[in-house]
Amino acid sequence: MISCYKSHKEIAKYLLERGADVNRRSVKGNTALHDCAESGSLEIMKMLLKGGARMERDGYSMTPLLAASVTGHTNIVEYLVHQPRAVREHRIDALELLGATFVDKNRTQTQLKSELWYG
Repeated sequence: MISCYKSHKEIAKYLLERGADVNRRSVKGNTALHDCAESGSLEIMKMLLKGGARMERDGYSMTPLLAASVTGHTNIVEYLVHQPRAVREHRIDALELLGATFVDKNRTQTQLKSELWYG
């Protein structure tokens, strides 16, 4: 999970080649797929999916697709929404959340620029 979150592709590959459990859960219920989604590690995510990783909800009911949406990783969202494993409702929720994330980030950036400009 740490290699996925930190985008250490070679370490993740090494662990997968040695039989690491791609669906192991943390105390919060998240998996390595969640960590890839949050960090934007698309290459590692592809390796995990090829290795049998499942897109499941964590302890907070977040799927890897939703985790990518809330962190604004469009590359992950684009990839996952086209996967046959992605449930239609999860795709819709993720795309709506991604849109809301961009609006929120844009609003925050605009507010910061305004505060810097006008003091």
